[in-house]
Amino acid sequence: MASRLFEVTNTCKRMSSHFCLFYETLTDLLEPLVSYCKAGLESQEFCLWAVAMPLTEQDATHALKRAVPDLDRYLDDDSVEIVLASDRYLQNGRFDLKKVTGGWNEKLASASARGYAGVRVTGDSAWLEKQDWKDFCEYEDSINHSIGNQRLTVLCTYPLAAFGAHEIVDVVRTHQFAVTNRRGTWHVIETAGHKQAKAEIKRLNAELEERVVERTSQLTAVNKELTKEVLDRQRAEDELEKAFEEIKRLKDRLHDENVVLREQIDQVFMFEEIVGSSPALKAVLSSIVKVAPTDSTVLITGETGTGKELIARAIHKGSQRAGQAFITVNCASIPSSLIASELFGHEKGAFTGALQRRQGRFELAHSGTIFLDEIGELPAENANCSVACASGAPI
Repeated sequence: MASRLFEVTNTCKRMSSHFCLFYETLTDLLEPLVSYCKAGLESQEFCLWAVAMPLTEQDATHALKRAVPDLDRYLDDDSVEIVLASDRYLQNGRFDLKKVTGGWNEKLASASARGYAGVRVTGDSAWLEKQDWKDFCEYEDSINHSIGNQRLTVLCTYPLAAFGAHEIVDVVRTHQFAVTNRRGTWHVIETAGHKQAKAEIKRLNAELEERVVERTSQLTAVNKELTKEVLDRQRAEDELEKAFEEIKRLKDRLHDENVVLREQIDQVFMFEEIVGSSPALKAVLSSIVKVAPTDSTVLITGETGTGKELIARAIHKGSQRAGQAFITVNCASIPSSLIASELFGHEKGAFTGALQRRQGRFELAHSGTIFLDEIGELPAENANCSVACASGAPI
């Protein structure tokens, strides 16, 4: 389940991501972090893992070796670094915001110079003390501004036993999203819109349940009164039978309305980024619903700013590939001399400066969706090659 969770994380990631994990046990911590680091190594990213007691550097290395048999190769290449969180975050026993922020910038510059596709960081906060809480929250806030469009993924982990509800709210607001594993089940702390939709379902449930309770109470009172009159006993029994039928009908209605509301929520969130109600837009959305389940290559045309990428993402969300990668390539921004390497990748030593194997965008989009933006800007020979090689993945 943890592996699947971070496949979704990788799919959602574009340039940078900042999210957090709340955990109860070391197993809840180790399982997702191993999957997280493994995915980073497989994506040619530099990985930095900052551990804190009771987890040790040896524990992390041992767990990662079980998942990555050739971990020694990555260690020899300095592609992965496992350090103590106290060494990374503290200066003379106190949290040092400047030191930590500067350290990330140095790692990004170093990894980029060595040809890595990005930097993947995870750090545990078990070392964090009350005196450092305010500065640490300021640091978490600053990450969202500092990572910008850089290829940096930051996963912060928090032991639930060490933090109260107030601290958890502080943490969640500083991250793009948060996940937790409670009793073997993964939960995502959701967006405000999704919460509002669920709150509406809960309100309807409460309203219908209240009506059931109210009606049951009324009929119980009627029953008590009727039982005092022997001659009216049969009428009381009839009323009770009707009451039970009404309760069953209300419960059945509650179930049916829940199903309908869930389906409506799924429909709404498929197009949550597309706003409008014109006949033309409705026709486009109808076409999306029809084409999304297929494996056909799709050509999306329109002027700059009309939302071609939003349409592509909606097609991806509605397809059987929604759980896999959505890769965007701006063809107009890639020099002609680099387009082949960018799309198809290269092997180590293929040309001067190729220090390691790099996956192309088509390979990254395997089993997912690739969106070639501004494909008309490619030279004819490159465009023909790109379209021919994309026959297995929708554009």
